[in-house]
Amino acid sequence: MLIILANEDKPKDENHIDHIVCSEIPDQDQFPQLYECVRRHMIHGPCGTLNPHSPCMEDGICSKQFPKEFQNDTLPNKDGYPRYRRRDTGITMTIGKYAVDNRWIVPYNPYLLMKYNAHINVEICATVKTHLDARYVRAPEAAWRLFEFPLHDKSRVVIRLAVHLPNQQPVYFAEGNEREALERAATKDTTLTAWFKLNAKNPDARQYLYDDIPQHFVFERNGTWKHRLLGENVVCRMYSVSPSDVERYHLRLLLLYTPDACSSDGLKTVDGQVCQTFMEAAKRRDLLRDDTEYERCMSEVVIFQMSQQLRTLSCVILLYCNPTKPVDLWNSFKAHMAEDFMQQVDGETTEAMAYYAIDAKLKEQGRSCSDFSIPSPTSIPYSFESKTINKEEELRIGQEMYAMLNQEQR
Repeated sequence: MLIILANEDKPKDENHIDHIVCSEIPDQDQFPQLYECVRRHMIHGPCGTLNPHSPCMEDGICSKQFPKEFQNDTLPNKDGYPRYRRRDTGITMTIGKYAVDNRWIVPYNPYLLMKYNAHINVEICATVKTHLDARYVRAPEAAWRLFEFPLHDKSRVVIRLAVHLPNQQPVYFAEGNEREALERAATKDTTLTAWFKLNAKNPDARQYLYDDIPQHFVFERNGTWKHRLLGENVVCRMYSVSPSDVERYHLRLLLLYTPDACSSDGLKTVDGQVCQTFMEAAKRRDLLRDDTEYERCMSEVVIFQMSQQLRTLSCVILLYCNPTKPVDLWNSFKAHMAEDFMQQVDGETTEAMAYYAIDAKLKEQGRSCSDFSIPSPTSIPYSFESKTINKEEELRIGQEMYAMLNQEQR
């Protein structure tokens, strides 16, 4: 990523460069978090004589010119890049079995490195002439640039709206800063909680749905919605929620159709009565559909796919789609899901085998048929019975079979 700064913001001398880019190991006692980030992400190699098989080695030389030389001060530009300060401070880090010093540090910005806790190489580029000379500019682009037409544009701003249960908003923090992150989250509203407060204070805002509010209001950095003064070219998106996350899924559903809620309880209020759950409120508002879509889907699979694929699909629907009546789906399609077992056993046992095949797939995801109130069969097919293994008997049989092997087989 190439970022071109305004003239007043460009680094004017070596001191400015040293404030932006660092190529040294920080003091572990004074900056323990930065020290750990540098150790994890900003060490090159090692390569060269320490590790001649490193991927960066070409003809016995590091393609990135590591290790660099020690130098007490940042030097002026060389080939478009300054030579950063790398003092011989005596501070080293142990990477594997190698000890590395400032000569092996990839240039970084301390703020960005600690903020993202990832490898971010930051350098000062004094000129982009070599970058431009390396490109082949064709006639259409040349004409476009000569006429000074815009090279890129953004027609819409995408606003993402939070969807979370009361007091369950996500909190992001760096390891060791949990308390500060919780205190900060407790005092700052999300887009959802700020929307509740906006409706409580501003009656005019109650005419808008949650996903329409960014077209008329702006969410500011202090966590409040303010009246939009310029432009309405925004695209609003609520975060998607899996139907298996039952309460949050129905919260999102209510937000799509309820314009005037002033709190989470207000969102659950239907005909003056506060419902116990968001799911109950959605049902009373007639927002929930039946399982017709899932039935149509499985009916189509019955025609074009085998029983095994139908059982897999039923597991997906149970795990991720939260059907309202899973038992009815089972009763409607259990005969089709058991068809590939019919050549092995009789009719009643085939359904039991289909049941246990589905149950085994669900258990791989930490669920079971009983979680969906699907009744277990009265008979357990042989292939799914739990067998007690007699270890002594199996050992005796194994030793007898081993004794029957010839010399080459052993």
